Amino acid sequence: MSRVKNLALVMGAVAAVLCGWSYLRLDFADRDTMLYVLIGRELVGQGVLPYGGVFDHKPVGLYVVYGVWDALYPFRAGEFTALALVSIAGIAWIAARQGYSALGVALGMILLGAPFQVLGGNSELVLLPLIFAGLTLVRYGRPFWGGVLGGLAAEVNYLAIPCLALPLLFLAAQDRRRILPLLAGGMTGFALPLLPYLAHPATGAAYFALQWRYLHHYGAHDAERLHATVLVLVWALCIFLPAGVKRPDRVLRLWALGGLLACLASGRPFPHYVLLVLLPGLLAGLPRPHTAEGWTRGRVAAFLPLGALALVGLVHDVRHNLRERAREAELHVGTLRKLVGKAPVLGIEVTPVPVVLAGLSPAGHFLFPGHVRRLFGVGAEAYYLDALARRPAFVLTGPDLCQERSWPRVCGALATSWRPVLRAEGDYGYRLYEARKPASGKPNP
Repeated sequence: MSRVKNLALVMGAVAAVLCGWSYLRLDFADRDTMLYVLIGRELVGQGVLPYGGVFDHKPVGLYVVYGVWDALYPFRAGEFTALALVSIAGIAWIAARQGYSALGVALGMILLGAPFQVLGGNSELVLLPLIFAGLTLVRYGRPFWGGVLGGLAAEVNYLAIPCLALPLLFLAAQDRRRILPLLAGGMTGFALPLLPYLAHPATGAAYFALQWRYLHHYGAHDAERLHATVLVLVWALCIFLPAGVKRPDRVLRLWALGGLLACLASGRPFPHYVLLVLLPGLLAGLPRPHTAEGWTRGRVAAFLPLGALALVGLVHDVRHNLRERAREAELHVGTLRKLVGKAPVLGIEVTPVPVVLAGLSPAGHFLFPGHVRRLFGVGAEAYYLDALARRPAFVLTGPDLCQERSWPRVCGALATSWRPVLRAEGDYGYRLYEARKPASGKPNP
């Protein structure tokens, strides 16, 4: 059994290195992270509080983390994967303090998390170590500091609240002396990232108003919600099977249940949400080396469905990442940067990817497909027309904006007063327009 275990560890390590290498070669793996770092740069580098610049619906703490990480990370490629690896290392360290194998937890997260984009570096990778450390502190006699980390986790992503609610209620019920310090710590952690808004009350009011307005319209339609529910439940079943081999502690069980509720709440089939279930499920299923637990046949068999899912995910990720590396070159980032320079560029239904990679300066508040539609509804086109009336020197649109025929007046204005100068195809493609100039050399009035 020892030889089989060692062989499995070696094979797992090789697979993890291969998967990590394929991610580290990319400038990004998830377009969400590009928006986080763009807002983070505005916050950390220029002191622009969310959402005084570009808008997104996440809490302010997330942009602090991504802004600081972006300032510290010395390379262009692999920035978000490196953040994910640091997060996984922190999780493994906390787990090791509780008797788990640090290597086993780290490999488990990388390999079993492959179908759920664990190395993409999305917000769940910032969230999970905060949740794990917070629950650990509460369990072992530090409820105030556990509450602080829980509050900070909620300021990274509001999905922390359903993840933490059930296990914290259970821990508070076990010892009522935890309740007051836990509440005090939670309020402290939640309030700390919001303190700068006290000096800028108008920005603070806009922050909460925009966030509430957007999240109010964020729910999925019925067909998408049904699709998401089925996928999440199938994935969760694969994760819960190993945990059923032994009787897991109730905190992990409630954490996993809370994570499942968080996944189902949004109604959107985003695989990275399932990481909120994977970590507590993995901890519940893994044996602890310094106990009588071991890799029995039943435990190995219980991991097989999740292992098969992970194998598919690993193969998909490596192949996909090799293709993505080639596609990044097709974005013509150097040419885009040279053409636009320091001039502000207005984004219309375009991803933040070319803007961040080229280091452009956004002229508007919205730089993600669908944001304006959700916030303004039938007034979305009027919003863009008003932005075009300010005559920006450059406009960057999605690659199919005017082929969809959903924006006739916007496309008419672009055809009249701007000329196309650069294009790139694909998921992160764009069309760059430059303002037309009359013979006098001045932009059209």
